[in-house]
Amino acid sequence: MKNEGAGRPRKRIYRMLLWYRGAAFVPSLLVILKSNDTFYNALSGRPELTFGNICLLFIGVLLLLLAAETCFSAIVLRAESVELRSLAGPKRLPFEAIRGRRGDLAGWTPSANGNVVLEPITDAHRPINFNTAHYDIDREFMDWFLNLPNLDKLEGAVSAAAPAETSATPE
Repeated sequence: MKNEGAGRPRKRIYRMLLWYRGAAFVPSLLVILKSNDTFYNALSGRPELTFGNICLLFIGVLLLLLAAETCFSAIVLRAESVELRSLAGPKRLPFEAIRGRRGDLAGWTPSANGNVVLEPITDAHRPINFNTAHYDIDREFMDWFLNLPNLDKLEGAVSAAAPAETSATPE
């Protein structure tokens, strides 16, 4: 499933899991419906704009924004880059600028929680953070991701080798 001879994945879009999006919408809608008593009372001529109702409406709107983020959020693998889309705007990291990854895919190791970071080579690009457990990823994404250098293991091997080298020096 790669481009002919290019060695790069074709464009793939990985959205948040449906149950995750639904779990974000239900509480926000319940809070907003509860706070709507304020509006129904206002329409009937007896508004009850209490501090509690206003706070409930504010919390409901914030939860609704969070729910909207789950609908717009996506990981996009392109032929030339990886992108994380969100309401705040996309974060794009060209393949040539990826130094490696930190973290592991959820479910691949017992300690993996799915939080991963794609680290750039230079500060010209921002790192991309996401949780793989929240997205509907497939085998193509896993293959691409697991082929990136694991910086946790590389730096762990370097730090484990460093004390051995220092203890071998004559005194």
